[in-house]
Amino acid sequence: MYNLHYSVKPCQNKPLQYKFDKRYQDVHLKALAKMKSTVDTTAPKTFQIIHLNSKKDRIEKENFKRITEENNRLLKRMHEIQKHGIMGNENDQYIEKSLNEEQRLKEVKRVTQENKEILKRLKNSKNLYNRENWEHDWANTLKYMTNISKFTMYHQKSVSKKKGQLSEDGKLREKNNE
Repeated sequence: MYNLHYSVKPCQNKPLQYKFDKRYQDVHLKALAKMKSTVDTTAPKTFQIIHLNSKKDRIEKENFKRITEENNRLLKRMHEIQKHGIMGNENDQYIEKSLNEEQRLKEVKRVTQENKEILKRLKNSKNLYNRENWEHDWANTLKYMTNISKFTMYHQKSVSKKKGQLSEDGKLREKNNE
């Protein structure tokens, strides 16, 4: 071990120099351990009033007192009910009544009346779209398409016997000419 030791001072006997260096190092470490610091690194002193939270304690005591009183009151009521039975008439039934029932009924009547009037207007109104006119226009369109096409086209076969339908040959036919 002392063969690997490197001494700062020149020496003739390495084991002896190692022993001296080791002793010097131990004395130095003990002196460092006993040394007091010159800078105060301890926590500062605090006053006791900072640690006391009197308002919080007072509120907790008041809450505990209130809860205890409520529990005692409930226990007394339960004892009275158990001792004497339920007070009051058990046959009474409470009928719920709405404060705005009349207003709701008026609103429902008004809405149903408006719906009836709208339905009446819808039934009396004339349709803007006429299927027969559409079929007649489509037949004319097919007729024009047949006239301008280079090759014979079969656009539509007659589906019904109504007026204005095309026959299988693509010509417009009337209901009477069938």
